[in-house]
Amino acid sequence: MNNHLWQVSREGLDSWAKKDFYQISGLHRESPGQARIESHAEYSFETIKDLIQPRAILSYFSEPVLDGGRLNLGGEWVFSQVLEQVDPKRIRGALVYGLTIGDFPDDEDLFLRLMGDFWGTAYVDSARKSLREDMQTREEFRGYFLSDELGPGFFGMGMNNALKFGRLIDLSQIGVELGIKGIMTPVKSALGLYLLSQDCPITFGDRCLYCRGNEDGCKICMEGKG
Repeated sequence: MNNHLWQVSREGLDSWAKKDFYQISGLHRESPGQARIESHAEYSFETIKDLIQPRAILSYFSEPVLDGGRLNLGGEWVFSQVLEQVDPKRIRGALVYGLTIGDFPDDEDLFLRLMGDFWGTAYVDSARKSLREDMQTREEFRGYFLSDELGPGFFGMGMNNALKFGRLIDLSQIGVELGIKGIMTPVKSALGLYLLSQDCPITFGDRCLYCRGNEDGCKICMEGKG
């Protein structure tokens, strides 16, 4: 598999995304004015739903080389501290992806813009879940397990690695551009990496220890919801 395109319908993600949206927005907790907030959330969804187009591009690397926390993928070295926990002998391959749900305009109303941002995050996370499920059932990966997910900006992997991901996969095929500092356009896009193993999934302990975010981000971190 090299620069393989993947896509899923928005409708196929709706149930996941709506559940995630309620967690991200705080609507899962009863609060004053909840009916009004739900009304705004529904209005925001109606304005952007037809613009959400989840798609991804993937590349498989059959012989990645791990040296400490540095992983060699097709000549590009990416680094994450959590990789120091992994026995190189367990790795049977690596799957790199870039994913986006497309672009949609910001609403002039700040509250509706916030709702739109929440919806975007929910659909990106839901697309990542769907992608993982699909890859785990593909014929070429039968008998292999996908690891916990890595990617630029989380698990101790710096955003400078994003440009390296961009050299491993052709993001232009899904309409994504990378800025000189690794900032992705459209904003609601993501880069990720899975390691493949045969005995059991490779997992990473002490996730929060290596997080480069801050405690304000914990309330919207989907990893914490397992």
